[in-house]
Amino acid sequence: MMPESKLKEACALYERSGFEPVVVFNDEPYSDRWYTKALTRASGKRPSDAGTHGAGVDSVKR
Repeated sequence: MMPESKLKEACALYERSGFEPVVVFNDEPYSDRWYTKALTRASGKRPSDAGTHGAGVDSVKR
């Protein structure tokens, strides 16, 4: 996410929602603040913790 710092309400919303500031990673002329958020599954595990199923796809027992 890349809100502009003068959009204080937007920045506060991102921060309340668990987004964390990160260092600048592009030259976007309309942004001066960057955020990231680690996504988790309902199980509490990150998708990358799901093992060999790529992007966190669970195997289905049939």
